[in-house]
Amino acid sequence: MQAGVEGHVAYLPFSDVLADVILRSSNGVSFRVHSRILCEASPTCFEGMFSIPPPKDAQNDTLDGLPFIDCTEDDSTLDKLLRICYPTTDPSFQRLNDVEAVMEAATKYDMEHAQEYCMKELFQARFLDTNPISVFAVVYEFDMISEAKVAAKATLHLDSAAFVRCMQTSPIRMLPSAIVDLVGYRDACGRAVTRALQRDSWNKVVLGQWHSSPLGYIPCDECDDYSGFSEYVDGLDADAYHAFACQLLNPPEAPIRPKDLADQLSRAARRDFESSFKDNCSTCQQALLREVTSFSEHVARTIDACINKVPFILSF
Repeated sequence: MQAGVEGHVAYLPFSDVLADVILRSSNGVSFRVHSRILCEASPTCFEGMFSIPPPKDAQNDTLDGLPFIDCTEDDSTLDKLLRICYPTTDPSFQRLNDVEAVMEAATKYDMEHAQEYCMKELFQARFLDTNPISVFAVVYEFDMISEAKVAAKATLHLDSAAFVRCMQTSPIRMLPSAIVDLVGYRDACGRAVTRALQRDSWNKVVLGQWHSSPLGYIPCDECDDYSGFSEYVDGLDADAYHAFACQLLNPPEAPIRPKDLADQLSRAARRDFESSFKDNCSTCQQALLREVTSFSEHVARTIDACINKVPFILSF
């Protein structure tokens, strides 16, 4: 390194002496890279950049005869971005802020593969399940409508208190319009669920679309009888099961993630069922338990279908 040039050289593979380009991060770290790889990653950006000769006043600011190309990104962001483009181990993201920073750089330099990689990382369970609001904030920032809807729907498992806490502790700054759009979507989903739980809709949409007719009569070879799931769901105890769903889904801002809903419905129904049908033979009981679980999953799918019909409207 020539005298007067400050900073450090990045780690492998960005310290290759055979590289023909040097990118310098905002905090002075030099990345020796191959122009051909950068051009493959973004032909529209780098081919034009490398065709322009460096300014004359940059001739003294060199490393081993190669002029620097200054970047606004810090060394951590550049390192992750370049690793996505290079034939090396892909970077691991532990913080949403890092994904956002690399996504911003990938968008700036028109690196399509890097953008796709960042998007895939964003929707990993470690981010989407634990902090869907921040994931929504990132994709909203980049005007990605379909991805924003997925993230917005993932927030539905948060009750009002958890939603506010996540908003307050989000590492990603949310635009005011993003907050308005997300709250509006959650409210609309809550209203859709409330309508689905109204008795007329419940009987028509939920019970009316159940696959059995009559509901769940299962012949039993052990006791030569029929399991009474029909009476449990559509007869004497239909009100009890409907009450389970209303309790879990009301008020409208209560958690409504379909898988969680199916599990909670099934557990609640089993508790009531086991006391109601404790005198049935073991074969009947197992058949009924399976039917309760299957029906709970059907209810969850029906609620999910109602949510999917909610229009997703964004301000951008």
